[in-house]
Order: sequence, then structure tokens, then C-alpha cells
Amino acid sequence: MKSLIFLAASVAALSTAACTPPMKPARTALDCPASQGSFKRDSISADRRSCAYSTASGDQIELRLVPVSTSPDITLKPIEDQVRAEVGSTIEPESAETADTARKDADAALKNADAAKADAQRAEAEAREDTKGVSVSGHGDKAQIDLPGIHITADDIHNKASVRVGGIIKVDASDDGEISRVARDVRLRGDMFSPERRGFRAAYVVVKNETTGRFRTIGYEAGGPKQGPLAVAIVRAIKGHHDDIIEASRKLVRINGGI
Repeated sequence: MKSLIFLAASVAALSTAACTPPMKPARTALDCPASQGSFKRDSISADRRSCAYSTASGDQIELRLVPVSTSPDITLKPIEDQVRAEVGSTIEPESAETADTARKDADAALKNADAAKADAQRAEAEAREDTKGVSVSGHGDKAQIDLPGIHITADDIHNKASVRVGGIIKVDASDDGEISRVARDVRLRGDMFSPERRGFRAAYVVVKNETTGRFRTIGYEAGGPKQGPLAVAIVRAIKGHHDDIIEASRKLVRINGGI
């Protein structure tokens, strides 16, 4: 019996090790293709740690390889500050420490998602008739809706609205414009069956309704191993419509971040 227990424990240990591949060597240079979608490469640094792209209409992508200090959230904070300064946003940001805490809480929730899936499926039929955990309140021109993991507020007096989905997605909007943020732990490429999320992905976009500068949309896509380096694509779009530039930047980050 003891030998069988020992054998079972050994097999379990080997299975766990096999499901968590060793980390690849840290990337030291970017892979900057000549083009990505409608974007053409304009330049590449001698050390290949940064490169620049643009379109004929003037949209820009600046791709960087950024080492991680302390945590990905703290590392990206100066880039968020740069984005906000360039676009002149007046919407108040949350601190990087708060974002880091929220992301960790969200990641803990994601780790339990698989186990909760079966319960969610069983509860789906009941959810149509059961409003437990749902709160809707309003007073004058203000309204708030709270559901499990989702919080929506609207203030018509000050023309502001916000949406929170766990600690993963945040959107703030006002007459000034809109800020959207996504940050979460992810599995690295090749870690599909790993129980550990060793990668990080973030997106931050500010869209101004009006601007005196050249660009109405500025933001970034970022991704890579949590210990770094991160591939960060800073985007600048002349118009508010920015789907093409976000898609191109996302592909560049996936190529270089390994996510």
C-alpha cells in the first residue's frame, strides 16, 4: 500500500511539473516586422529595443521593450502618466498600487472560474427569476446598478458614467472623453495547460471628445512575462475611431510578449 501511495504521489508531482513549462530566456530584442496591417515600419533602434510605425493618414505606433520593476502595474504607471499628459485628460486615475491590488484580486477570481463554471450553468435557469445580489437605485439624475462583480454608475448632472467589471475592466466617461483600462494575469504562449498564469496583459486608452493637439486617441497595449520584459505599444490616432490601430498594436505585443 505504501509503495502504491508513493507511486501515485510521484506521478502527480511529475504531472504537475510537466504542466508548467520552464520559463524561456528573457527577450532582449524586439521582432519588428516591416509592416503590420496598414502600418509601415519607419525606424528601429540600433539595440532593437524600440521601433516605430505609422500609416499614410498619420496614426502612429511606438513599440518598446520595457524591463519590469516591482510589478507590471508599477512599471506601466509612467507610461500611463505620459499618455494622460499628451492627450490632456482630466479624468482622475487610480493609483498604480490600487490597480495592482485590483488585478491580483481579479486574477484570484479567474483561477476559480473553471471550478465555478458548472455552478454557473446550473444557476443560469434560476437567474432569470432570482434577483438576489442585484441592486438598482436612483435619485433624480443619478443612478447606480450593482450586480455580482459588475458596478455601473451614471450621473446626468455632471455627465459622467463609470463601469467596473471585477478588477479587470474599468471604463470612465464624461464630457471630456473616455478612459478604458484592462489589466489581468494571463498564461504565456505554450502554457495552455499550466495552472499558473505567468504572463501579464494590459491595455489603456484615452479618447478625447475635443483636443487642441494632433491626436484624439492615445493609449497603449502591453504584454509579456510578469517578471519582464514587457512589450509595450504606445498608440496615437488622429481620429476617435481606433479599432485598426488597437488591433495592429495588439498583434505586435503578442509577437514580442509571448502571450
